[in-house]
Amino acid sequence: MSVAVHHRQNVPALQESLKELAHLMRNIQALRHETQREIHAAVLAKHCALKEQEKDKKISSETKHELKKCFWRSIDSCENEENALRMSLDVIKNIRLANSARSGFLSGLGRTQRGEVVRKSALMMNLKTLARQLPLWVPTDHEKPPPLCGAVPAPPGHEAEPHSMVAAFVKNDDDEEWILARVRHYDRTSGRYQVDDIDDEHPETLTLLRKHIIPLPLMRANPITNPEAFFPKGTVVNALYPQTTCFYRGLVDEIPHGPQEGYSVQFEDENYPGGFAPALVVEQLYVIECVL
Repeated sequence: MSVAVHHRQNVPALQESLKELAHLMRNIQALRHETQREIHAAVLAKHCALKEQEKDKKISSETKHELKKCFWRSIDSCENEENALRMSLDVIKNIRLANSARSGFLSGLGRTQRGEVVRKSALMMNLKTLARQLPLWVPTDHEKPPPLCGAVPAPPGHEAEPHSMVAAFVKNDDDEEWILARVRHYDRTSGRYQVDDIDDEHPETLTLLRKHIIPLPLMRANPITNPEAFFPKGTVVNALYPQTTCFYRGLVDEIPHGPQEGYSVQFEDENYPGGFAPALVVEQLYVIECVL
């Protein structure tokens, strides 16, 4: 199938998703106004109840009943708004995936739609965009972060899906290193992955053992709501060195302050006192456990 035909087939679905998102945004705006009205009514009801208590030394059953109704209506409105926001996040995620597939973004970060190798600067921008567009995990109540959310590791037996991003351990004649790669296929019989080096100036499919593959996060975490989904300060990690596609060992100097921010990482460097260079910022997506 030609690229042009593939694009045309994806356009209607993308347009429908955009229409759905626009409808959800309008609905969220209306729900937010409703929530604000209900909360305001609940605050007024509470104020009236407190005045009644101050005057009569008690609160009547009618006032208690009205106060409870106001609070329950507020809770219902908040939940309706939350559900609409979550639906919007799902639609946004699908739009991003569809747009990436349409442009060939996920299938070849290091190549153009015509198969040409992109410039290094363009590749770095693609990698940054990919990290920033990683879906944000939003918990409900006290829900714990799922596997592959931030620093939460993959569950036992996890199989990275085709096109997903991984760190791959490769050995060359004179060196061995962890590189950024994209999964092509996993063979359960042999327990080996076929992956493509993202920085593929010289395209080559690598076949690697499962133990030499580390899946990258599938979701970003929010340090405000889920600090447990981050590597603590002082943790030794493998992180993608800025402006490269290789992972190197480093020390977490500071965790992100917000969901869109990256880690502050000090990479190993024997030329500096203490063995670590000044900290550099690395996106959440590219900070993983350190495998010695």
